[in-house]
Amino acid sequence: MSSLLGHFLQEARIKAGLSQKDVGDNFGYKSAQVISDWERGVRSPPANVLRKLVKLYRVPLDKFFDIILEEKTSILEKKLRKSLGLKTGT
Repeated sequence: MSSLLGHFLQEARIKAGLSQKDVGDNFGYKSAQVISDWERGVRSPPANVLRKLVKLYRVPLDKFFDIILEEKTSILEKKLRKSLGLKTGT
């Protein structure tokens, strides 16, 4: 499963010159699996971690906001279309 946010997080981490292990260590995780899950879209980072990621990855806060808003809007649109029996967009 891939996600817009996950892809963005992976690109930002790589541009910052960090490994998944580096990020996991920074947040006190015992392994890099949590970071991998974020990047694969399996789960999203907790809200309290987002501001720290902004600083760690040196990415503008509004860019994070835009990506999260776009992803959540897309998810909501798909759910609404499904519940109304409409075809999903691409």
